[in-house]
Amino acid sequence: MDWTDLQITVPAKDIDTAAAIAQMVVPYGIYIEDYSDLTEEAPRIAHIDLIDEELLAKDRSNAIIHIYISPEQSPAEAIAYLTARLDQEPIPYTVDTSAVKEEEWSTAWKDYYHPTPIGRRLVVCPTWEEYAPREGEVVMRLDPGMAFGTGTHHTTRLCAGMLEETVTPGCRLLDMDRDTRTEVLVTRMDASGLSSQVELYGWEDGALEPVALAELSTGITAINRIRTNRLAGEYDQPAVYITSTLADGSRAIDVVAYVDGTFTNAALGDGGASREIIQGYTEINPSDINRDGVAELPSPYQLPTYGDNPSSNFWLIDWAQYDERGYRNHVLTTYHNASDGWYLEIPEGWRDQITISRNDQVTGRREVVFSHWLRGEQEPEPFLSIYRMASNRSSRLEDSWTVLREDENVIYAALFHRSKWDCGLDEMDLLERFNTIQRSWYNE
Repeated sequence: MDWTDLQITVPAKDIDTAAAIAQMVVPYGIYIEDYSDLTEEAPRIAHIDLIDEELLAKDRSNAIIHIYISPEQSPAEAIAYLTARLDQEPIPYTVDTSAVKEEEWSTAWKDYYHPTPIGRRLVVCPTWEEYAPREGEVVMRLDPGMAFGTGTHHTTRLCAGMLEETVTPGCRLLDMDRDTRTEVLVTRMDASGLSSQVELYGWEDGALEPVALAELSTGITAINRIRTNRLAGEYDQPAVYITSTLADGSRAIDVVAYVDGTFTNAALGDGGASREIIQGYTEINPSDINRDGVAELPSPYQLPTYGDNPSSNFWLIDWAQYDERGYRNHVLTTYHNASDGWYLEIPEGWRDQITISRNDQVTGRREVVFSHWLRGEQEPEPFLSIYRMASNRSSRLEDSWTVLREDENVIYAALFHRSKWDCGLDEMDLLERFNTIQRSWYNE
C-alpha cells in the first residue's frame, strides 16, 4: 500500500522550529532536505572535492520537511495540525503531498549513506558497505532506519570526540544511578598501592564532570578483571566487580555501586581492605553460578586432610551476593573440579562433615571420592564417587552407577557407596546439583 509523503517547505532559517512541530505529528521521525550550508558542509562531512550539479541547483533559501503518513492514518488530520501550529509562530510555508511506496522511502537512505569519519578515530559505517579501517580507526556499524540519523549531526560528532578523549582502557559506560543517563567509570590504580579508586563521571551543565569516587582495596599491585553486573534486589542496581592482586599474591574483590544513594565500595571493610579476599585458590572469579542474573562472589576454604593422602588441593567454595542495601548474603556452596570440568552444589548439611580425595588408578577414568570426615585418627568413610571417563568406556558402567551427564566424548557418572552416614541425597538430588563448568567462569 502507498504511503503519503507530506512535504512542508519553510525558510531555511526557520527549519529548527518547523521540524520541532513536525516531530509531533508522527512517532517515527521526519526527513529534512536542507541545502543552505551545502558548500561548507559537504567537503567536511562527505570528504569530497566536487559537488554534483544537481545538488548545487537545489534551493538553498528554503528547506523541505518530509513526513511519511501510513495508509492507516489520515493526511488531512496531519495537515490541519501543522497549518494551525505554523500559523501561530508565524512561519511562511507551503504544503504538498505525493504518494510513495513504502519500499522506496524505507531504503532510500542507502543511496546517500556511506562510511563517514567522525572525531579522530571513529568511522560510522552501514552494514551493507565494505570498509577497511586504517590503522587506529574504530568502526561503528550503524544502519539508519526511517528516522535514525547518519551519525554526522553536530551533537553526535561532539559527543564522539569527547568520548575519544575521555574513554580509555579501564573505562566502563554504565547508568550507575539509574537516572537514564549513562555515566563513565574510570578505574585508577595507584602504583604505590595506597589509594586506588573508581571515579564516576556524568554530564553536568553540558560537560563531563566528576560526580563521585569510591576507594578500592589498599595494597593493590595489579587489576586483573573488571566485570559489570548488578546487585541483588528488585531495582537491578548496576554494580562493578573488580578483582585485583595484592602484594602477597592473594586476590581482593571490590564491589562498587550506589548503595542507599551513596556511590561506595560495598565490599570495603575496616582498614581499607576488601572483605572479599581469596587466598590459595585464586583461579576462580565472580560468576553467576545460580543463573539468576546477579554475580556471586567466591570464598574458597580448604578441606581437612587425613593420613598420607592429604587433600591440600581440595576446596569448597562459598558463593555470596551483595544486595541493594550493601548486605552480603550466602547463596550456595560448591565443589569445583576445574581439571575435570564439573562442579557439584554441596548441601548445607555437608559443611564440616566431609573430605575429598582422588583415585585415578583405572586407565581412562578419573574418580573423585567424597568421604564422611570422622576426625581424629579414624579413616574417612567414602559415601559418594563421581567419575569422568571417555564415552567409549560407557560399556564398563556398573548397573548401580548413575549417569549424570553424557557429552560427545565424555561421560560423567556417580556411585553411592554403602555408608553409615546419611548424606541426604538420592540420585535425583544428585542430578539436580551436578553441572559442568561454564566457560564464563573464566571469560566473563
